[in-house]
Amino acid sequence: MSDRPQWTGRIRKGDAAGTITGWMVDEWGWRLEFVATFDEASREYVLRGTTGEVPKALKVPLVDEGDA
Repeated sequence: MSDRPQWTGRIRKGDAAGTITGWMVDEWGWRLEFVATFDEASREYVLRGTTGEVPKALKVPLVDEGDA
């Protein structure tokens, strides 16, 4: 296991009250964008995210046919 970070990114206060937005990029360039919303009941943030385009180095011809 490596000590170097596998994900780097940023977070900031969201435009809506009780939200945080951010993004992370892994060491292959795959980006994840997320929004976290504060849940009063649990006193935790609930994350919802989407992944960006699959980096070319990670594309699998049978899965990403036409994209590779």
